[in-house]
Amino acid sequence: MKKNNIFTVLAGMFIVMSCFRISPAQVPVSYAPADAALLEIKLSPYTTDKAQLKTQVKKLEKILKEYPDFPKAAEVNLLLGMKYKSLKMWKKGIVAYQLAYKLNPNNNKNYIDQNINYLSRNYTMSNIKTAAVIYLVLCVLIIIIGRTWKNISLRLIIRFVIMVVVLFCAWGILLLVQYQILLGKDLFNSKMVFVFLWIKPFTEPSHWMFLAYGAAGLLLSVLSTMALSNLIKNRIIFYPAGIMNAILATLAVIVVFYSNIIFEKATYKKGYYLFKGEIENIYPQYPNLFPKDFNPSTGYANQPPGGD
Repeated sequence: MKKNNIFTVLAGMFIVMSCFRISPAQVPVSYAPADAALLEIKLSPYTTDKAQLKTQVKKLEKILKEYPDFPKAAEVNLLLGMKYKSLKMWKKGIVAYQLAYKLNPNNNKNYIDQNINYLSRNYTMSNIKTAAVIYLVLCVLIIIIGRTWKNISLRLIIRFVIMVVVLFCAWGILLLVQYQILLGKDLFNSKMVFVFLWIKPFTEPSHWMFLAYGAAGLLLSVLSTMALSNLIKNRIIFYPAGIMNAILATLAVIVVFYSNIIFEKATYKKGYYLFKGEIENIYPQYPNLFPKDFNPSTGYANQPPGGD
C-alpha cells in the first residue's frame, strides 16, 4: 500500500473514532453521595436548633452546587424551604419553594403557596421592622447630638409621668370596652376575636407589654423632638420636622411592638386573631369559645376551599 494511502486511511479512522468518542458530559454521573446526604437529612429528627439547621442547610446547598442536574433537586429545594423557614431566612425560603414547584409541578401547590405566603408576609414585616429599628437608633443619635439631657427638669419629668399615667388609664379603659363589646357578640361570627379577652382581659402579658413599648415610644418622641429643637434654630423648619419626628418615632415603636409581641406570637386565620400561648391554656377548658372549625394542633381555623 502506498504511503499516501496509509495516511489517508489512518486519518479516516481517526475521524470516525473521534465521532464516537465519549465526551465528559456523556459519562454517567453517580448521584450516590447526594442521595445519601438527602436521605440522612430526611430521616433526621425534627429540630429547632439553629446550629443543626444551618448544618443541614449547608449540606443541601452543597448538593445543588455539586450536582446541578440532580434528579431530586425539587425535593432538595422543598427541604431547603422548610429549613430556611425555621431559620427565618424569609427571602431564601421563598426562592427555594418557588424552585421546588418549578422543578416538579406535581408538588402540592396549595402547601407551597401557603408557605410562600407565610414567608412573604414575614419578609415584608422583617423589612418594615428593620426600617423602624433604624429610625429608633437615629432618634437616639439625635438625642445624644442634641444634648437633650440639658433640658431635662423636674417639671418635664412630672409631665412625662402624667402622660404615662394617662396612657395607662386609657389603655385599661380600651381593654374593658373591647371586652364588653365582645361579650355581646356571637364569637363564631366576630371578625376579630382576641382569645384572652374572652376569659381574662387584664391578665394577658401581651396587653401590658404595649404600655412598656408605648411609654418608651413616648419618651423617645419627646426627647428626640427636644433635641431637634436644640439643633434646628429656625422655627419654620423645626415645627414640621418635630411633628414628623414625633409621628415616625411613635410609628416605629408600634411596628417593633407589633412584630415582637403580636406578629410572631399570634396567628390570624379566617378572621380570628389567636395568641398561641392562650390557645394552649384556654382551649382545653373552653373549646366552645373557639371557632367550630378550629384546629388546636395547628393554631389555625381550617380554611374552606379557596380561602385566604
